Amino acid sequence: MRKHDINNVETRQVAIPAMFDNISGRYDSINHFLSFGIDRLWRRKFVSLIKADNSGFIVDVATGTAEIPLLIANCNCSIVAVDPAEHMLEIAAAKIASANRNNIKLLEAPAESIPLESDIADIVSVSFGLRNFNDPTKGLSELYRITKKGGRCLILEFNLPKNRIVRSLYVFYLTGVLPVIGGLFSGNISAYRYLHNSIVSFARQYRVPQELKKAGFSHVHQVNMTLGVVSIYIAEKPV
Repeated sequence: MRKHDINNVETRQVAIPAMFDNISGRYDSINHFLSFGIDRLWRRKFVSLIKADNSGFIVDVATGTAEIPLLIANCNCSIVAVDPAEHMLEIAAAKIASANRNNIKLLEAPAESIPLESDIADIVSVSFGLRNFNDPTKGLSELYRITKKGGRCLILEFNLPKNRIVRSLYVFYLTGVLPVIGGLFSGNISAYRYLHNSIVSFARQYRVPQELKKAGFSHVHQVNMTLGVVSIYIAEKPV
């Protein structure tokens, strides 16, 4: 993916889903390998916060292959998993069928235009997908729209460590090492170059707590993990 594609909303609407479709077959296994399996711990922590309510209607946006819905599906809840990438959802459907989870429904749609009613979700979640929204600001507004009053929005996303030495080493690993490894395993080095460069670009340019507040959410707080490599953002829709 060329650099000018990253900031062009119209191009992203086609390019991002196509990119994820292209790497969908090995996406989960490569992510686990590149993170040394730590991504599983991040997701489990994220899911523990989602499951604190243990019931209700949950919408997982940019769901990919439905990793998060499958982790929370044993609660007393109904889940809609939303993603714009057709092949990612095909893999998600196979995983859901294999796990025999009939409380997860799949919906192909971008985060900026989710065909659900307003004020419908008790919880809206996004894991490692916010930076890949076509328009993050519009996407957060859409998350706010579908969240019930008194409902919560939880976002799990990569961040940059505050410690300068750790941050420098992390950025080098992200931009110099991971794209090569991911490209070799997936056969698509440009996709992994975009994915890992986007972590750095997004973290430097986008302040998630402030943007959540601009979208209308309140009581926003941030939980950092693994030296600040990832963060969980939790917000509420005012009653």
